[in-house]
Amino acid sequence: MHLIDGSYGEGGGQILRYATALSTCTQKPIHLTNIRAKRSIPGLRPQHFAAISILQSLCNADTTGLAVGSEEITYVPKKIDGTSTKYDIGTAGSLTLVYQAILLALYNLQNPIQIELTGGTDVRWSPSWDYFEKVFLTTLKKLGITTKTKILQRGYYPQGGGVTQLSIMPPTHLHPIEWASEPRYPTIEGTIHIANLPDQIATRIQHAVIKYAVKHDLNASVQTNRSTALSPGVCISLWAISNTGILGVSHLGEKGISAETVGTGAITKLHRMISHGATVDNQLFDQILPYMALQEKPSRCRVENINEHAKTTIWLLQQFFDIKIEFSSQESFVDVMIKRNKTI
Repeated sequence: MHLIDGSYGEGGGQILRYATALSTCTQKPIHLTNIRAKRSIPGLRPQHFAAISILQSLCNADTTGLAVGSEEITYVPKKIDGTSTKYDIGTAGSLTLVYQAILLALYNLQNPIQIELTGGTDVRWSPSWDYFEKVFLTTLKKLGITTKTKILQRGYYPQGGGVTQLSIMPPTHLHPIEWASEPRYPTIEGTIHIANLPDQIATRIQHAVIKYAVKHDLNASVQTNRSTALSPGVCISLWAISNTGILGVSHLGEKGISAETVGTGAITKLHRMISHGATVDNQLFDQILPYMALQEKPSRCRVENINEHAKTTIWLLQQFFDIKIEFSSQESFVDVMIKRNKTI
């Protein structure tokens, strides 16, 4: 049984989600301690409990300590034989983070599965729903993992209430990531989603993005979608796709921050990554690291820098796999190569 110290590095829910997902797809049992030890409220929160409970049901895992607030669990997975399921997190906890854990756990999926989750679609410290669809799932599709999504209701903090569906198909032929050549991003696309707030907020965000794009000779197209939700909220997601990379950003609107600041902040960040020659953004890099390690052939990409989230994920992957990692620092980005030798 692998002993995983949940306080390592970034010390948050990331270790918990990835560890149980990797345990499920490799069929390696784990004993996880010090869960979220570096957070103000340590231990399992409702969204973490949701992710592990769903994984447990999909593979009939034997667990001990699985409860909200728990700082130590054991997780012994069995063969995936679960079917479609519904789960209500009960809070505005991030649906996209739960889905990411499920997708990684089902890397060796044999039969189609549909998951319906209720919770937060666009909340802090997690990918927005549009980023999840347009950036993360698009990347998985390029790897050979096919999904279908449906959003029935947006969910913002504090009430949540977002309802989404994700259908996952068994992969047929998986490909390594080969995104190490010079990328060219012809266009920037994006969406602004707004609920229960004045329309002029979305308009100002959109105008800020377009104004910046025109000034810097960028081709940008941003659409606005309006709806109602249990709590008010607004979020902009931007992405740029080339044949050698995908970059994305998402920014939530917040009280005390102007609409112009939200829009300009998002486009500025994306433009910087394009200028630096990155082929994946830092958030996506952290999310696809496990898939790079799972591939039999080497995977390569370019990222602006190796942040604490990525360093923590790399450490965790080394608890499951014998992997070779090479970093080559260039002037404005880091070349990364990952090759898996074997499962430990």
